[in-house]
Amino acid sequence: PTPAPSATPVLVFATETPAGQAAPVGPATATVEALQTQLVASNLTATAQATLSAGTPSSTPTALPDGGFADDVGLTGLFLASFVLVAVILLARRLRAAPQLR
Repeated sequence: PTPAPSATPVLVFATETPAGQAAPVGPATATVEALQTQLVASNLTATAQATLSAGTPSSTPTALPDGGFADDVGLTGLFLASFVLVAVILLARRLRAAPQLR
């Protein structure tokens, strides 16, 4: 059985922020803030820029990335690499089991 919900105590109460009460900012600080804002805007990824320009974010992606081992090499390369690795393992086992010449 699922337990019955209980009342959760409120720890923080919302208060109004007084308008026009911001701390004064010097011109040097304002310049640094503006430059940092531009820096962040220039470093946004394509997804973040699309989300900002589109307005409403989507929960489903419109395209999947095409970067990765299987995308670059394909299944043929994957099978070839696995065959080579198995051959290396078998060769190493055979060399270790061979009688040693002294």
